[in-house]
Amino acid sequence: MSRTGMCPRVLVVGAGLAGTATAIRLLRFARRPLEVVLLERRSDYRYAGVAYHRDGNPWDHVFNIQAGRMSAFREDVHDFVRWANHEADRRDWPEPWAELRFIEQGPAPRRIFQDYLINRLAEARREACPGVVLIEADGEAVDLEVRPAGVEVTVRRLAASGLAAGEGPEPAVLFADHVVLATGLEQREPPFAAGVRAHASFVRNPYSASGVRRLAALPREATVAIVGSVLSAYDSAGLLLRRG
Repeated sequence: MSRTGMCPRVLVVGAGLAGTATAIRLLRFARRPLEVVLLERRSDYRYAGVAYHRDGNPWDHVFNIQAGRMSAFREDVHDFVRWANHEADRRDWPEPWAELRFIEQGPAPRRIFQDYLINRLAEARREACPGVVLIEADGEAVDLEVRPAGVEVTVRRLAASGLAAGEGPEPAVLFADHVVLATGLEQREPPFAAGVRAHASFVRNPYSASGVRRLAALPREATVAIVGSVLSAYDSAGLLLRRG
């Protein structure tokens, strides 16, 4: 399979933070015709990934770094703070965020980052040079083969408008000149999890809506063991401490 005579295609596998930011920059800086395909297997994680989607982030989950370091553009480090102060739709924001003026070295709620990426992607799409297009596709990349002319990527449950590839239950093969793997960190399944996955006291994904609800509903006298010590553990501990 090839796309001889057509404009180059970049397939970005994963539409979370890294994938969306990659698509934004490709649309923003491409000066010749280019097709950017942004593929995501979980529509609820699009533009946000595991760590930034709204349902998994209560308003008191803040970035673990300063707001001024969250810009999608290294050449414009104040972009996120400027967006939060002047462009973000705050009509549904609770206090204190609704009236807060964000500063570079201050905090910001992580759940608003999804809106920031959505806004910047839409902006990049509108302002892209002629012939530079974005195609957002749903589906799961399960295999790839590197060929002399590019890469063939096998995708399950492909659904997209504007792709010359079969949609439906059968796997489809997408050809791309370049592939960017932005799949993030896959959730690992430690051996002990299999035996307790269905237990009412076990929270496998603290960033899921159900996981957040279960942590927030714990009584004050509860004892919680957190396995791990990186970002999700930090956020879970912070949520529990703030809830008393």
